[in-house]
This record gives sequence, C-alpha cells and structure tokens, in this order.
Amino acid sequence: MSRIERKILVAFLDWLLDRAFLTRVRPSAVKDDLRKLRQAIAHVKKIRGYYADKAVSLLEKEETGLLAESQFRTYESAFMGRRSRKELGNIEETERLFVAVLIIRRLDPKANPYMVLKDQLANRGDHRTPHALRMRLERFEKKRESSKYSSPRQIVEHHYLLFKWHVMWSSPFGHHLATTLEKLKTATSGERRTGPLKPWPRRDFQKMQRLSRFTSRNRKLLDDLCGEQGKTQHSTASN
Repeated sequence: MSRIERKILVAFLDWLLDRAFLTRVRPSAVKDDLRKLRQAIAHVKKIRGYYADKAVSLLEKEETGLLAESQFRTYESAFMGRRSRKELGNIEETERLFVAVLIIRRLDPKANPYMVLKDQLANRGDHRTPHALRMRLERFEKKRESSKYSSPRQIVEHHYLLFKWHVMWSSPFGHHLATTLEKLKTATSGERRTGPLKPWPRRDFQKMQRLSRFTSRNRKLLDDLCGEQGKTQHSTASN
C-alpha cells in the first residue's frame, strides 16, 4: 500500500466514524395512526348499510398502507437521513461500521479489527465492546446475504462517493461554490443571467464533476479494500 493510499484510507475511516454523522431513529406517528384507524374501523363496522361497508373498505386499504409503512424506520443525523426495513436496524450506522472494519483490516491485517474499532469509537466518546460490534456486523452480514441487499462493493462505493463529496465541499473550492450559491439566492434575475454570478460557471461545473467521479485510482483502492469479492462489481461511472 502506498503512502497516499494509506492517507486516503485513514481520512475515509475518520469520516465514517465522525459523530457528526451519527444517525438516530426519527420518531414516527405510524403506530398511533394505526391504533386510531383500527378504532375507527371497529366503530364504522357497527354501522349497517352500503355506505358504511364502503367506508370500512376504504379504511382497511389505508390500514394496509400503514402496516407496510410500519415495516420501515427512518434514521437521521444533522446532515442526512436514511430509510430502511425495520429488521435491518440503523442501516446507515451499521454500513459505516462495516466499511470501517474493511479499512482497519486493510490498514493492519494482523490486528483484531473489532478491538481497533472499539478504540476508535471510544476516542470519540462512543463506548462499545468488541463483542457487541462483531455480533452486530455478523448479524448484518447474514441479513445482507439472505436478502437482495447491496453487495459489499456497492456499500463501499456508496460511502466512498459521499466521502469524496464531503472532501470537495470542505475544500477551498467547496467554500467558493457555497459562497457563489449563497449569492445566487439573493441575486436579481439579470445578475443570474450575466456577469460573475451566472449559475454554475462552466469551469466550476466541470471541476465539480471531475472531483466527484470515480477514477481508476479510486477503483483500485476499493478493489483492494473489498478483496476478490468486489473486483467484478465496478462502478459504471466513467473515468
């Protein structure tokens, strides 16, 4: 592994475990809505007649929709939200831990990745046991393999792309874009059509595309991270 690759992986790991991206379940009113709806259904069923039966039919269709919705949870941080099936739990956090273990194994193949992960989290004020981390990720692997869930390569690519965007927006160029976009919010229509505030100057747009796409170096980095399992699952993005 080159020095540059190691530096990228260390920064990627630090971003994955950043507590600013820690997600928590968003409160949902679905359970209360289901309870109220079932009470309404029970009440209307006591009423005889064509229109009552029609109303019950419509309410039961609504109940079916709420039951389907109750199988999902939404997890949010200050920067993002993620919706997933209830049995997968906090999928955003689990995937981040999953990719973190892959990085730790790549950085130090001889180390116990769960011990290293435990120490990394403890340094950020998040105290968990190596056993709890290992069991959580093993459960995730079993669920992932038994369902049509994303492959390890797809999971890694998803988070690495978000990492690249984070790096870009945190750079001087990203601050320049943010400042320009902020000015565009208050600019007049004439200022937007001409002059330095015209939306997305071509050179800025091209640079943004260049910084956010996968390069051959990125693909090799992810190949090595995922091992043989990921080498046949390249991103379709062009160099």
